[in-house]
Amino acid sequence: MALLLLRDISGIGAIYYLRLALTLLSKDTGVSRGFLVVRYGYYVVMVALFAYFGAIHLLLMYWFVPLFTWLMFIFRIRSIAEHFAIEGRSDAYAHTRSTRATLLEQIFVAPLNVNYHIEHHFYPSVPFHRLPQLHRTLMSKAEFKDSVHVTHSYLGVLRECIRGAESYSWRDTTAELAPEPDVHST
Repeated sequence: MALLLLRDISGIGAIYYLRLALTLLSKDTGVSRGFLVVRYGYYVVMVALFAYFGAIHLLLMYWFVPLFTWLMFIFRIRSIAEHFAIEGRSDAYAHTRSTRATLLEQIFVAPLNVNYHIEHHFYPSVPFHRLPQLHRTLMSKAEFKDSVHVTHSYLGVLRECIRGAESYSWRDTTAELAPEPDVHST
């Protein structure tokens, strides 16, 4: 996990992101040619405007550098927080968590209440500004409160991941595998 986070924050993860973006761009099928002209024309015009006004450095510094470093890092953290390191569950809430973000985390990691992920899964039409209220309402129900995984802070999520990794036996993973069926016996 540490290597993935380091790769993302250092910008190396941008290579993987660019490959994905190029793959997706090459599959622009099912949309009209006019839409594609407008989409890519917009990008060209914006870069040209930044160049014309001598602000390419601003575009790089405030858009591309964060896009390929901080944003990738934050997406990784949020992805981990939303669906990983949740053990011992087999119900509908098994692989989803909500995180009670601190004020700084709300500003830098989880804007627009994206930390209320379970609530979003159950009620995707609820607008982002109502998710805290939905969270409070659902948590007042004992069945929901006892069934969901809520972690206090994104740092707490990372601690849970590290604790989970320490409890996993990396050397003896074959013990968990089911035995091969004997295809020769009748």
